[in-house]
Amino acid sequence: MNQNNGTVWDMTSSMKRLQDGDKEITLKFRHSNKELSMIEATNNNTWRLIKLEGSLLIPSRKSGILNPPNAVRSQALISWGLPGSPSSMEFIIAPESKAEWPTDCSSNIPKCLQVTSHFATQQRATLKYSNLPQWLKLAVRSVFSDFVKAEGNSTMLQFSFPAKLPWTTRGICAVNSNFLLTIDNATVKSYDLKSDCYSILLADCSINSQFVMGIKKNPNFKDLLDLKLLQGTTQLTNLTISANSSLTINGFLIESTDEYVTYPANAKNDDYIFKIKKWRERMIEVDMGKTGVIIQYYGHSVVTLIDGILKGSTCGLCGDFNGEVSNELDNSGIKCGNM
Repeated sequence: MNQNNGTVWDMTSSMKRLQDGDKEITLKFRHSNKELSMIEATNNNTWRLIKLEGSLLIPSRKSGILNPPNAVRSQALISWGLPGSPSSMEFIIAPESKAEWPTDCSSNIPKCLQVTSHFATQQRATLKYSNLPQWLKLAVRSVFSDFVKAEGNSTMLQFSFPAKLPWTTRGICAVNSNFLLTIDNATVKSYDLKSDCYSILLADCSINSQFVMGIKKNPNFKDLLDLKLLQGTTQLTNLTISANSSLTINGFLIESTDEYVTYPANAKNDDYIFKIKKWRERMIEVDMGKTGVIIQYYGHSVVTLIDGILKGSTCGLCGDFNGEVSNELDNSGIKCGNM
C-alpha cells in the first residue's frame, strides 16, 4: 500500500510446493521499514497495527519419499499498539515429540513411518505474549481459564490431532526383508519372506478383483526385494521391478525417468493403467490409476498407498484395511502365491 511519499505497508502472500512435496502458505502484512523509521523518528504514539504474519506447512503424500515425513506446523505473529511499547502474540503449532522426530528413515522405512504416524497426531500449541493489556488477559482467561495464566508470558496446550497425515489417511503398508507395517498400523518383525517364490503383499479381494501384488527376497541380494504386479480383469498387465531397479511391463523394459511416463504411452488424461516416475535415483513410483493404489519401490523396501475405496476389500501381508489389528498377519500366514 502506498501514499504519495512512499510505501506504507508491505503485504505479501504465497503458496508454494517445496522440494519434498509439502505445501507452504505464508502471509506477511506489516509497516514498511521506511514507515517504521518515520514513526520512531517522529515519536508518533498513535495506536496502530504494526505487524501480522504467519506460515502453515501442509504435509504431502510425497513428504515421506526421500526424507522422514513432516507433521502439520504453523506459526503466526501479531503486533499492535503504540510503537514505543507494542503488544504482541505469537502462536506456534508443532509436534509434541519434536525432539524424537526421526532424521533418517533409510534403515527401516516401515518402522519409521509408524513412529512418525504416531508422533504426528500428538500436537503442541504454544502461545507466547508480551505487554498485553490487562483487560485482554482477563477476558481471555475468563474463557480459557485452564490454559491462560494470570502471570507469566506464555501458555501451552497439548492435544491429539484426530486425523493422520495425508499419506496415512489413504492407508499405508510398508515392508522390507525383516519388518512389516500393515495398513491398520500393526507391525510384524522378523517374518519369513521367501526368495524362491512371491508372497502376496497386497491384493484386491473384492468380487471384481482388479490386482494382485507379490514380493520376494532377491536370491542374490537378500536385503533387496523383487516385486511383481498383475493388474486387470479381462486382460492382465504384468509389471515387475527387480533389485537392480529395472522395470518391465509384459516383458518389455520401461525406462523410468524424473518425469512421469504413462502406460499405455498414448493414454489420455487419467485413462492410464500405470504412471511411472523415478525420484532422485532412489525410488520408483508406480501410480496404478483407477485402482486407487500407488507403489513406492526403494529396492530394500516397498511402500504402498491405498485409497479409502478399498477399505475392507484387501488381503495379503498388508492386511484387510478394516481398522482392526487383532486379525493381522502372523508368521504362519506367509505363503507363496500363484503368480
